[in-house]
Amino acid sequence: MMRKVNIAGLTMDPASNTPIIILKTDDDDQAIPIWIGLLEATSIASALQKIKYERPMTHDLFKNFTETLDISVSKVEVCELKENTFYARIYFLSKEGDFDMDARPSDAIALALRFEAPIYVADSVIQSSKINTGEVEVADNSAEGKKWADYLENLSPEAVGSAAEILRTLAHPMRLRIIDLLNTADEMPVCDITEYLGIAQAATSQHLNHMRRVGLIRSERRGKEVWYSVADPRPIALLNCICKCCGNK
Repeated sequence: MMRKVNIAGLTMDPASNTPIIILKTDDDDQAIPIWIGLLEATSIASALQKIKYERPMTHDLFKNFTETLDISVSKVEVCELKENTFYARIYFLSKEGDFDMDARPSDAIALALRFEAPIYVADSVIQSSKINTGEVEVADNSAEGKKWADYLENLSPEAVGSAAEILRTLAHPMRLRIIDLLNTADEMPVCDITEYLGIAQAATSQHLNHMRRVGLIRSERRGKEVWYSVADPRPIALLNCICKCCGNK
């Protein structure tokens, strides 16, 4: 039997610094924690906050693609918990016929939010998750996930602006390139950053000023040059900020 759930919010596993999405059953408020990756947590958080990016992220791109083909998502189901791994299915509606496919719960939930589709969890999963709480972990070990993990661990909480601003900043590929560069070089003058990016210095300065304003980087004037570096590292400060503002009010 499937039971309808809502998203109660996001939190962090203090032992592994892994994001956890908390689902709750509509009828009796039973909590189902699912460990997810950093990228998926950011995607879910941005959908909860209804944030629109300058360029589409992966789940937004998938939504745009399926809508172009007149395909929509009718529902998603978290249908199985096997060997400490959650499994889900996404159900699609199309003119050619309905179909469904296997997916990770985090991707299924991210798409459900974008299509405003209901989320269901199997009774067997709810019962199993009670037994396995604290043991299940689905970490994002991909190269991209590790890049984002390093990125998130090098942020200063003192100057972290609103979660919405931070999420928009995270989504911009040019700013990710700047972070990658500064992580490698430790610090660099604006002229060298501009040369590396291959764009006009005015555009570079615009990106740097925005990143400095939300606390991602810091600057220091040395003579005629302004040097930039990544802000002091404070593990998971940004993600905790996102988690705090993404729970249902």
